[in-house]
Amino acid sequence: MVFRKNIKIALGVLTYVDNHLRQKECLDTWLGEALKHEEILPVFYLGLEDIIFERYFFSKVGEINTLFCNLSRAEVPTGKRGKSPHSKPNYIKTYYFLKWAIENIEFDYIFKCDDDTYVDINKLLSYDFQNRDYVGFNMKYCIGDRFNKGKWLNYASGGAGYFLSKKAASIVVEEFDFSKDIIKTSEDATVGQILSRNSIKLHNEPRLFPACKRFFDKGGRFPFDIKPMTISHDENNLITSHFVSGMMKDIHKMCNY
Repeated sequence: MVFRKNIKIALGVLTYVDNHLRQKECLDTWLGEALKHEEILPVFYLGLEDIIFERYFFSKVGEINTLFCNLSRAEVPTGKRGKSPHSKPNYIKTYYFLKWAIENIEFDYIFKCDDDTYVDINKLLSYDFQNRDYVGFNMKYCIGDRFNKGKWLNYASGGAGYFLSKKAASIVVEEFDFSKDIIKTSEDATVGQILSRNSIKLHNEPRLFPACKRFFDKGGRFPFDIKPMTISHDENNLITSHFVSGMMKDIHKMCNY
């Protein structure tokens, strides 16, 4: 398969094999908008087990590019989700997505988010990176009992989305080692730890919004004023909003698409 060259943003959406409704909701709204722009290469990426290919397999499924990642080398974490197919760590999928992008396309930045996140494509394309290597919402700014226990600090929210320069993405791929005990919990924390060890600083970007109503209902808050995308588009300047499955069509209309 021949890929477009000189992509401004390689856009990876982390999803699961059975998340068809979320995938369709993205395609019917913001991801469908992304497909209209030559500067963006949108890709769903997900994991499979018991497969014949060694690392990853790239294919076009319908109208969207899809990267299937081999999860056979992933360790299943113990706990409540230990027997769920979703318990296979997402850091494996993100590692293969970054590796695929570096090996196959020319890009300025990678943007990674989850399939329950809405992305304002026009704002994404117009974002001024100012030559930064790692941009996202710093989880240390999530204030509340759940968030002040150490493991949430100083990495960008992967759900809401983060930017990686080609330099930063290359470092994550080069430093990733299946045999080493890095964080190996959430993919965003793993990426953040690898970059921190290599002196790549996170630039906090509040407009990549990681919260939802549930966050505030549980006592969460931020040290600055942010208004979620579920209100009038004119009253916010957000690029993304996480945890908005079932609301994307309404948000898409508010964003004047």
